[in-house]
Amino acid sequence: MSAVLVTGITGFLGAHVAHTFLQHSHPVHATLRSPAKLVPLLQSPIFSPFIASGQLKLFVVGDLEVADYGEAMKGVERVVHTAFKTDITATDFRKGLLDVGVDGMRRVFDAVDKSPEIKSVVITSSMGACNDIKTAWEKQAGTVVTDDTWNSYTLEEVDELCASKAPTNEAGWRTGMVMYMVAKKYAELFAWEQYKAAQARGKTWSLTAIIPTMILGPPIQPITPPLLMSSVSTMVMWLLAQGPESQVFSPPASIWFIDVRDCAEEHYRAAIKGKTGRYISGSGIYDFQQITELLPTLYPDQAARFAKGEPGQRLSLNPGSYRIESKMREEFGVECESCFSFYFF
Repeated sequence: MSAVLVTGITGFLGAHVAHTFLQHSHPVHATLRSPAKLVPLLQSPIFSPFIASGQLKLFVVGDLEVADYGEAMKGVERVVHTAFKTDITATDFRKGLLDVGVDGMRRVFDAVDKSPEIKSVVITSSMGACNDIKTAWEKQAGTVVTDDTWNSYTLEEVDELCASKAPTNEAGWRTGMVMYMVAKKYAELFAWEQYKAAQARGKTWSLTAIIPTMILGPPIQPITPPLLMSSVSTMVMWLLAQGPESQVFSPPASIWFIDVRDCAEEHYRAAIKGKTGRYISGSGIYDFQQITELLPTLYPDQAARFAKGEPGQRLSLNPGSYRIESKMREEFGVECESCFSFYFF
């Protein structure tokens, strides 16, 4: 069974991607940014058995923009790059997010270029690379977003937004979120440039960009403080459990969601099938009001902790928003869970 390199194993999605390959009996070479992240993985009840057996090997490669994948790439035929700097509080778009994202992608493709055994490369993009983030999501009813859609923000427009010091853009999107989503867009564009250049040099590996919507589900990565930053699922649970008067906010970036386990399986199948293209990963619509109404039924002994909001209100349905169309299910055959009622488990 061929080995796969997975970046970002200590992240929410990356941990599930690595675990999916392990469950399919593949040897996994997983990369870490610092030695400090080794001990939590070695103590993880999920990953320690695979480490002990030798099926999972860990490599400290440094920060994304300077990562050295030389040792980690040995014996690898497939690469899944999930790691990305997620910091919506960054104030310097170019240095804080864009350069890190693009340079991190560059380091991965430099390593791929030196590895003649590589058959497929899968990268994790973002719905932010597709979304119309110049328009409030609740004003996008009837809009269709496809695998071929790109968000229209230019680098110069983001520079202007940052220079204005405005907390949001004109459509109400938080400036930090705009910065993150545009950085994801240009990191993916850079990946496609690398793919085309490699094809011109006679390389035959495939490139698949998985474009997740809001990823929800149970975290399996080692969780360290601060709790809010451990995963989006953890953050959602925590923010909705600050008492009955807690704010029930509208979806921050996408009204569509994908269960993290399904998204990981999509990454796995993309790497194995070696199909080149972009694929949106989304299975259904979610609403934070719906989640907060569900929580007391799942945790009745803690019902008093959860936000009340406006019972029965569904912003995802009224006013509604865009819909997505993707060839993901047709080409990869993952039967995704379209109900989030069990994503807490």
